[in-house]
Amino acid sequence: MMAVGAAGALAAVDLVYAGRGSISRVYLADAAVELGLAAGWIASSFRRFQRRSRPPEIVSG
Repeated sequence: MMAVGAAGALAAVDLVYAGRGSISRVYLADAAVELGLAAGWIASSFRRFQRRSRPPEIVSG
């Protein structure tokens, strides 16, 4: 989850400073990529958690 926090923080910095005009607007695209990575990591983590929390299937045979 540390990577998600880092990507979120970097995206926030990009959004604030590019929004103010302090840095190039290209960093808005960088923020979008960082937020996409964070969303992917969160989704992946959520899927892993769901797989672990399911009770085992009973197979009769």
